[in-house]
Amino acid sequence: MTETKKRLNLSGQVRHQGMPVSGVRVRLFQQYQLDGSGSFLASSPLDVKETARKGEFEFHVPPGFYCLEAIPTSDNRLLKCKVENIRVDKSSTTYDIGLKPGTVLRGSIATTGGELVRSGEIMALGVEPSSYWSLAPIQEDGSFSLVLPRGRFQLLSRSSPGENDDTDSSGKEFAYLSTSLGVIDVYGDETLELVLPELLRFAGEVVDVFGHPVVDALVTLEPTEQENSPSIGELNLDVSTLTNEKGKFELHVEPGIYDLAIQPRDATKHFGIREDAVRITSAAIRKYTLEEGYRMEGEVNFEDDPLPNCLVRVQAAESDREFITKTDPRGRFGVSLPGGTYLLVVSAHPKNSPTVKIDGAEHSGLAPWARMITVSGDTHAEVKLKTGTALRGRVLDDSGQARSGVKVSVFALEEEEKSDSQEPAGERLNRALAHAVTDSDGRYSIFLSPGDYFLVVHKDFDHGVRIKMGQEPANVDINWHGWCQVRFELTGEDDARVPRCQVKYHPYGQPDEEQEGDSHLPFGYVMTGDDGKCCLTLPAGVYSFLFSPPQAGSYDSKNIRQLSISKDLSKKVILPLKTGDLARDLD
Repeated sequence: MTETKKRLNLSGQVRHQGMPVSGVRVRLFQQYQLDGSGSFLASSPLDVKETARKGEFEFHVPPGFYCLEAIPTSDNRLLKCKVENIRVDKSSTTYDIGLKPGTVLRGSIATTGGELVRSGEIMALGVEPSSYWSLAPIQEDGSFSLVLPRGRFQLLSRSSPGENDDTDSSGKEFAYLSTSLGVIDVYGDETLELVLPELLRFAGEVVDVFGHPVVDALVTLEPTEQENSPSIGELNLDVSTLTNEKGKFELHVEPGIYDLAIQPRDATKHFGIREDAVRITSAAIRKYTLEEGYRMEGEVNFEDDPLPNCLVRVQAAESDREFITKTDPRGRFGVSLPGGTYLLVVSAHPKNSPTVKIDGAEHSGLAPWARMITVSGDTHAEVKLKTGTALRGRVLDDSGQARSGVKVSVFALEEEEKSDSQEPAGERLNRALAHAVTDSDGRYSIFLSPGDYFLVVHKDFDHGVRIKMGQEPANVDINWHGWCQVRFELTGEDDARVPRCQVKYHPYGQPDEEQEGDSHLPFGYVMTGDDGKCCLTLPAGVYSFLFSPPQAGSYDSKNIRQLSISKDLSKKVILPLKTGDLARDLD
């Protein structure tokens, strides 16, 4: 039996030494939307509130596990604070947040020519003993002020804010990005005069197929994720600018490898382009041509009410190309596409999705909407989301123990794949229709429309389960075997925890993913959190591990050449203090 229910309250106060603090931004996250290190850097909040006069805040949320991050203004010497694993269930939840004071880093920033930088942001990224990070605006007089705890920090600066911020500095006269302003040790209040490194001018022109300038196209450069600087990937750093009336743009970056994206304004029929791994080693001027396609526009409604903030994904049927947008406050969306056949997938934002009560528990209950659409001209799509049918169950290991914190994904099956003898198309298995993450009891719940689906735990496609959903809820318990959870705790020889340490893994004897081998075991890496811990979910096998702490830190890297994994295990790894030697082996 299902019924629509109201949301629950997650509320509290922000205090310092018992006194309420007003004007604090409180950001709300779902616990399992964060990455393995619990990083808030590259995650978009579900909602943001500002504390009132008595320091109070309030969110209205469906049941689940949440995180809060309180960010005070930089003029009151208080450090931001994050709280994780807040459980909101059948009753409202109150959680007060206590703030602590920090030190103040003040200063100015200028170019190598001595000109003050009068806009943008400066960021301090914690190296040790904490992964604490903070950013502050650069004022018109070139000054900045950061509140930090004691420790070692890497400094960065950019003209364009990240996509998680509410402002937009695109179109500034001096659009730049610097990831190497330096490393500092903070012991108390300090004043610095910073100078940007030599930056390369990356300029160009954006035109249509007739050579006419494309005005107000957004041109973005984002550092390509590199193994030797994994922390940069979690920052979501980029630099962007808009093309002028002549279609020209200009960006300033350090030498390196970047991903380039050019996105025309929404009103045009031009569709964007993306070029990965652009190597910039000297000043360059380039020309880009945007092709003209068709407009796909539409509205998303639930029971005749428009739904804002819905995620709209338009996936090409014949390639891995995907166009992503969101609905506006009136539930409308639009995207420019080349002609072809596409899968249109629309998912409601949890903040705007009504909740459903099933057997006493409440869930966000709108099913994702998916249709194949052929685009041969301007196309209109009217999307009506409906309350879905519950697919729920538990994920257990061979011993019957619950698997918590594991992602469960659902993929739609095409007509020809509905036969048990026909395997789902491998090229589409990276395009999940919906996700859930198991709770502490191993339970998951996903709401779907009637149809045929493929259910996958983590990345274990070989043992995926075919599901046929009707009008009645379905219970599917999964005995998930062959995969193990490996937990590492990283400390130094001085017994200090090591945050933001890259833990890289690969099949034993096959260090290069391009190298031929018989192993089907995965490659990848995770980052340790503030507590120096991380968790990997891997199929049973023999692996090699490399532990790489931040380059600016006090520790050398270390590796485990060979580790056989056949069951869950926890292991403490002690990193040596830097001595100038090569990375040591761990037997």
